[in-house]
Amino acid sequence: MAGYDAGVAGGVLTYKPFQKDFKYGTNRVSKVNSLTVGLEQLGSFVSCFIIYPLTNKYGRKYTIIGSSAVFVLGAVLQTINTGSLGGWYTARFIAGLGMGGLSVVVPMYSAEMTPKEIRGRCGSFYQWMYTWGILAAYWIDYVSLFKI
Repeated sequence: MAGYDAGVAGGVLTYKPFQKDFKYGTNRVSKVNSLTVGLEQLGSFVSCFIIYPLTNKYGRKYTIIGSSAVFVLGAVLQTINTGSLGGWYTARFIAGLGMGGLSVVVPMYSAEMTPKEIRGRCGSFYQWMYTWGILAAYWIDYVSLFKI
């Protein structure tokens, strides 16, 4: 889901209904695109510093659950048509917080739980699935262009 969320925004921003709902024109597309991508990455960056102490205090499993909940909250807020770019940006930042937490804890948990013989493959699998999510987002955006 995190890979899909990271990849889908680029396509969504090109949709005319999205631009109409959030009330911005072609003169602001570059700024909106930059903030949409940048704020999610900022959320991920901030989360990387916050998540490690939480992981030590509450454990890997509960931190993964909490990060997933934060990510889902951000994803749900992104789907609500608030008509406000500020709301959209806030939702992207919140999703980034969850995504950043997951990006730290899931590979850590995976490395701790897998046998040493397959540890590298399991760590790579996380990144591989993230990339598949971006690929899925690309094709869904592409097919959606014909329907919107």
